[in-house]
Amino acid sequence: MILRRIDWPNPQAVAFYLTEFSQQMPSVEWFQQQLAKIGYAVPEHGELDQATRNVLAAFQMKYRPQRYDGEPDAQTAAMLLALSTQFNR
Repeated sequence: MILRRIDWPNPQAVAFYLTEFSQQMPSVEWFQQQLAKIGYAVPEHGELDQATRNVLAAFQMKYRPQRYDGEPDAQTAAMLLALSTQFNR
């Protein structure tokens, strides 16, 4: 059996990106691209459809279980960017 380490967003990076995304939210297409980059199967058409909401909710449930409504927000964007930059190292 192969165990895979679960990556967690760097808290300092999340805090840094949160200040940016609190002022300017990225597009739905950006959220879809970031989710796909870290391995989530998500449509990449720029629409906030039910499939995208479901994938966002799954991501939020894993990394921010206190609120997983499937809505794009600044904290979710910050966690996504922190994780995707960690994956690209």
